[in-house]
Amino acid sequence: MALTDDEDDALVANHPEITQTYLKAVERSRKAFEAQGLEDVELFYSQLQATILKFRIGASEMWNEDEAGMRIGCLREGVQVLVTRTSRHKAPRPEVLDPANRESCTVIASINAMGDSLPPWLVFAHYPTTNWAGIDIGTGVRFAQSPTGFSNAEIHLEWARHFNRWSWASSAQAKQSGKPLEQWFGCDEHLRLPNRGMSRVEKPPVDRPDEEKIYRLLVVGGFTGHTTLAFAEYCIKFDIIIAILPPHSTHLMQPLDVGVFQPLKAAHQKALRKSLAEGNLTFSRIDFLAAFQQVYEAGFTRHNIMSGFEETGLWPVSPQPVLAKLLQEQLRQRKRINPAYTSLLPAKRNALPINRTKRVQANANRKKRGKTVRPSGEFVTSSSMEATSKCERNPITGN
Repeated sequence: MALTDDEDDALVANHPEITQTYLKAVERSRKAFEAQGLEDVELFYSQLQATILKFRIGASEMWNEDEAGMRIGCLREGVQVLVTRTSRHKAPRPEVLDPANRESCTVIASINAMGDSLPPWLVFAHYPTTNWAGIDIGTGVRFAQSPTGFSNAEIHLEWARHFNRWSWASSAQAKQSGKPLEQWFGCDEHLRLPNRGMSRVEKPPVDRPDEEKIYRLLVVGGFTGHTTLAFAEYCIKFDIIIAILPPHSTHLMQPLDVGVFQPLKAAHQKALRKSLAEGNLTFSRIDFLAAFQQVYEAGFTRHNIMSGFEETGLWPVSPQPVLAKLLQEQLRQRKRINPAYTSLLPAKRNALPINRTKRVQANANRKKRGKTVRPSGEFVTSSSMEATSKCERNPITGN
C-alpha cells in the first residue's frame, strides 16, 4: 500500500510501534532455499561425509571452484574524505570522479581446505595484447576470452585441465607417491602421451586398482552451463569427483562466496580509490591487471580460505553452521508479524486511508507534549473538514 508523505507521517505519529526502514532486494530463489526444509541440507552433508571417507579425501584434496564477476573501473560505494567545515548552502556537496569503466572480468578461482589456492583464470571480452607483456602478474595465471567477458562451457572445460595439473601438484597424497601427473596416469592433462608428440588417447593408459587411486573432490555450484557432460567425463577420467551444491545455496555453502570473494572485491575497490587519489581519471584494463596481483593476494589469504571452509561446514564436514543460519532465518520469518500489531493487518490497514476524518480531528485536538491545547480551527478549518468529507463521499475521477 502506497501512502503520501503526509499519510506516512500521520501513520507513524499515531502508531509509536512503527518506524521507517529500507527494504533490501533479495533474490527470490535464495529466499526459497532458506525457507525450505532442512532435510536436503542434511542429506548433502551426509553424502559428502560418506564420499570423503570412501575415497580417502584429505584436506589437500578437498577443492572448491567458483567464479566472481568484477567491473574493472566502477566505484561500488562512496569514498570517505576529510573536508573543511563550511555551510552546505555556500559550497557544493563534495564529489568524486567515477571512471565508470563497466567492462567485466570474470575470475575463475579454486581453493582447498588446506588454505591453498590455484592460479586463477581471468576471462575478458578481448584477447591479451602486447601491451600486457610488461605486467607483473603471478605465475600460472591464464587469460581466456569470450564475447561477453563471462565464462562458458568451453572455457570451463579448458579450465578443468588447468585444475587437473595444478591440484595434483598440491595434493599431499600425490606428493607422497613421488610421481608427477604424467607418470601416474600415463598421459598429461590434455590426454597426450609423453614423448610421443601430439598423440592423444581417449583415457589415461594407466588404470590402477580403486584402493591405490588418488581421488580429488571438487565442490562446484549447480550452474548447468558449466557442469556439462564433457566436463564431468573429463573429471571422471582423472579420478576427480564432482560434488554439486544444492540449488541457490552458494551464499551459505560455497567457501569462495562466504570467505574470499568479498575481501577480493573490497581490495579491488581499494586499488581503484588509490588510483583516483593519485590523480588518474581512468582505470583501464591495463590498470586493473597491474593491480590484480596485489588485489588477489589480499583476498586469497590462507585465513580467508580456511574460514570459508569452516563457516560453510565443508571442512571439517559439519552441517551445523549452515543449519544454524537457516534456522535463524526461518525463526526470524515466523516472528516478522508480531501479534501486538494486529491493527495493521490487511483488513484494518486498507481501511485506514478510506475514512480518517475522526483520526484527523483527534490528532488536531490532542495535547502536544510541551505545548498548550490550541483550538482546532488553527490546524483544520471547518470548511476543509467538509471538503475532506465530500472528497471521501464523492471521489474526483479523471476525464
